[in-house]
Amino acid sequence: MTDPQGEGQLRAPATPEPARRGDRTAWHSFAWAGLSFGTTKLAVFVSTLVLARILVPEDFGVVAAAMTVVALFEIGLDLGVGSALIHDQEQGITNRVQTAFTLNLAVAALLTGVFVAVAPAVAAYFRIPEQVDVFRAIAFFLLIRGLGQVHDAVLRRDLDFRRRTRAEIARALTRFAVSVPLALLGHGVWALVWGLLAAEVAGTVVNWLLVRFRPRLTIDRTAVRTLLHFGLAVVGVQALSVVSSNADYLAVGRLLGPDDLGQYTIAYRLPELLIDNVYWIFSSIALPWYSRARTESADSFKDTMLRALTLLTLFGFPMGTALALVARDAVPAFFSEQWLPAVGPMVLLSLSAGIAAIGFASGDIFPALGRPGLLLRLDVVVATVEIAAYFLLARHGILVVAAVNLSVLAVYMLVRVFIANRLVGATLGESARAVLPAVSVSVGMAACGVPVLLLVEPGIASLAAVIGAGAVGALAGAALGGRAVIADLVRTVVAARAR
Repeated sequence: MTDPQGEGQLRAPATPEPARRGDRTAWHSFAWAGLSFGTTKLAVFVSTLVLARILVPEDFGVVAAAMTVVALFEIGLDLGVGSALIHDQEQGITNRVQTAFTLNLAVAALLTGVFVAVAPAVAAYFRIPEQVDVFRAIAFFLLIRGLGQVHDAVLRRDLDFRRRTRAEIARALTRFAVSVPLALLGHGVWALVWGLLAAEVAGTVVNWLLVRFRPRLTIDRTAVRTLLHFGLAVVGVQALSVVSSNADYLAVGRLLGPDDLGQYTIAYRLPELLIDNVYWIFSSIALPWYSRARTESADSFKDTMLRALTLLTLFGFPMGTALALVARDAVPAFFSEQWLPAVGPMVLLSLSAGIAAIGFASGDIFPALGRPGLLLRLDVVVATVEIAAYFLLARHGILVVAAVNLSVLAVYMLVRVFIANRLVGATLGESARAVLPAVSVSVGMAACGVPVLLLVEPGIASLAAVIGAGAVGALAGAALGGRAVIADLVRTVVAARAR
């Protein structure tokens, strides 16, 4: 495809002024969220590198099993009221905020008690009954998280990511400061457990200092009805998302054991740290961003989604490709030789993380339009297929599990963007043009990186050579297929910084 002027370069569509104003606000929010990401994930990455050389795969597998169950319990932790507060765009500490806090605290206490009670059964499910105390201890993560969730929702509602960054940095630094010394002192799996709990305490304390309101522990029935009317539909979507995204851990932990679960966890670690967490940063600002665009005009809403699709895929596709290329050399170099079984799964999971950009760009469209139920119905079908595939095929190894992840996600992303297009009035051609720069950069990277990967012996030299070749290919791909869009992106960033 070429432009009508005959220059052979697709032009970025002109961006309406309301969308540009939204871009600037979003870029400020994203910049602060990015600072949080950079600091926190650097701390997590460094601590993971250290811990992977001290601890054994089983230690990581035990904690991964416990945190998988925590993720399932977290589904109902705030009943979706945090998302409801963001969607409503009220200002200040209203009666609805007080009611949301009371609901959140009550549910957190209940879920913590339930988790402690069922801990023996959960440990038995993962075939590690001797680790029941680990599950009981991690249950208190829910209570600590529940104490600060509404505070966090208020910061996200107000797009105050500058102050929210402080809580995230506190979590990361505390986790590093606690886990690494305990591991060095020989505390094994408990180094990971106490690091997680201490980090959550630190983040919650900072949230309370940032959003200073005095909880009244009150329940307004009218507020409860309106919060839950929106929130429970969001919880339904989140429930399926969490269940399906953790089903691979549940299947591996049950059918293959903690050693394989530890390897699978490390295979996920770099894609999670370097790709998925950026998506979650975007997701934390997407609902308020989309909700504001919705109040401006239908065209602004559509343009906002298309620009989000361009931005996220321009990050996700190349990053997924890059991690897949370096997996063979990066895993032993960073984590040590004991983690070599994680290489194959990491290649596939990196590609999965890359294409997930499509879903993160479109997912918050549904709640922003007040239609989370539509996404829920789609997710029911996808989650059912995915979970069944994991449990049927996991016994064949973690590489097969990663292949299932990639296959199901690829089909799901295509269906989801098709539905999102219809909701916002975008065409398939507009979405294709939005992702073209990302495809061009990724293809260029793979075209230059794969031959080097195949020709050079594994090791540090190969890692450096693949990175260099991939970078050259990415630049060539950007010049051929994404120059105009990237130039428009740079102008937006410059305008946001000058604001």
